[in-house]
Amino acid sequence: MFKAYHLILNFLTLNKLFCFIDGQLNFESSYGKVNSIGDNFQLANETNMTENFWIRNKFHCLGLCSQNENCFFVQYKQNNCSLFYSVMINDLILDGTFWHKKILIKEEYPGLTTNYPLSYLISLGFTLIYDQYYSHATTSAELDNIKSQCLVNSILCVAGGLVNTDILQLVSCANCHSLLTPTELDKPVFVGSAYWYRTQYSSFGFSPVYFIYQSSADYTDFENPLRLSWHLDGGGGWRLDYISGLIPKYSICSLINNGFLKVLDQFYSFNTTTLDLMNARSNCNSNSILCAAGGLVNSDILELVACGNCFQIMTNTTLNTPKLVGSVYWYLTPGKSFGFSPSFTISQTTSDQFNLSDPQRLSWHLDQPIGGWRLGNLSLNDNSYRKVLLVKN
Repeated sequence: MFKAYHLILNFLTLNKLFCFIDGQLNFESSYGKVNSIGDNFQLANETNMTENFWIRNKFHCLGLCSQNENCFFVQYKQNNCSLFYSVMINDLILDGTFWHKKILIKEEYPGLTTNYPLSYLISLGFTLIYDQYYSHATTSAELDNIKSQCLVNSILCVAGGLVNTDILQLVSCANCHSLLTPTELDKPVFVGSAYWYRTQYSSFGFSPVYFIYQSSADYTDFENPLRLSWHLDGGGGWRLDYISGLIPKYSICSLINNGFLKVLDQFYSFNTTTLDLMNARSNCNSNSILCAAGGLVNSDILELVACGNCFQIMTNTTLNTPKLVGSVYWYLTPGKSFGFSPSFTISQTTSDQFNLSDPQRLSWHLDQPIGGWRLGNLSLNDNSYRKVLLVKN
C-alpha cells in the first residue's frame, strides 16, 4: 500500500520539523508498473473494482488512487481510469496499463527514534514541509494546514534537533491524519510507536507512554529523552527530550521524585548573594540540570519554574544581556540580579522590571541589602513566598 510521507521539525538553536512524502509529486516512485506476475504485489481470488473515471492524464489517475484507501491497483488505458481493491490473475493484463501501489514496510521510517539523520528521511522520499525555530509559536492553523496536505495513508514525521545539523535528536513517525486528530487534555492516543496529543490552546507532541501532564506542554517525567512537546496556540517552545523551559504550577515533589535535590530554599525576603549561587553550582557537573523557582511557603506547588544546564545558567552575564539556555533567557549579574525571562528583553536595574504584568519572569536581587523581588507579576519581599533552586545530576 502506498504511503505518503511528511516530516515536521522544530529548531531554536533547536528546530521543529514536519516531513512527508507526497505521492502526487512523485507517483512513479510510489507505484510500480505491472510487467510480470512475479512483481512485488499480492493477487486475489476475485477482482474488485472500486471506481472508474474518464481521465486525460495518467498522473491524475494515480492521484485518485492515492486518495482512496481502498485502491491498490490502477489501470489507465485510453483515458479510462479504473481503481481496484483487488485483482485476480486472469484479469491482470501485462500490457503496461496496470500499476500497483508499492508497499512500504514499517522499518523504512522511524517509529520513535533518537539521533536519526534528516538526510536519510529525505532519501526515503520524505518532503520537509515545516521547519521552524523552537522559539516559533506553533498554532492549530499550522497543523490543520499540514493535515490538509496529507493523503489517507500519509506518514508524518515530527522531530526536533539543532539548527545546521543533519541529526534529529528525536523523531517519531505515524499516520498523518491519526496523529493530527485533536485530543482531550492528558488523553493521548497511541499511533504507530508513540502516544500522540494535540489539544488546542495547550500543546502538541508525543510520549513513549500514556501518562502525560499536558498543561501548556508535557511537563512530566523530567529526564525522559523520548518526549517532544510544543506549546500550541500560545508562546514558542517547548520541549525536546528532557525539560529545559518555563513551567507554571509544578509540584516540588514531582521534581524530587524525578531525582532533583534542593540546594537553596529561602524566603523571598532572603538576601541572595553570588556566593549562594556559586554554592548551589558546586553541586553540579557538566551535565547537571538546574531549576530555579518560586512559590508559596508550605505549598507543594511552585508558581513558576525554569530549568536548564546548570553550568550554563550559573555563568556571569553583563547587564541586560541574558543568555539563552534551552528555551529560556537567563542572567546572573553580580551586584544586580539573577533570574530568567521568556524573551531576550529585560530591564535589569536591581532586578528585571520589564513588563511587570508578565507571569513568566523570575528575578531576585543579588548582592543587595534587601531580598526579593519578582515572581511572575508579583513583587515580593516577605516571608509568604520562597525562592528555590534544585539540581539533578
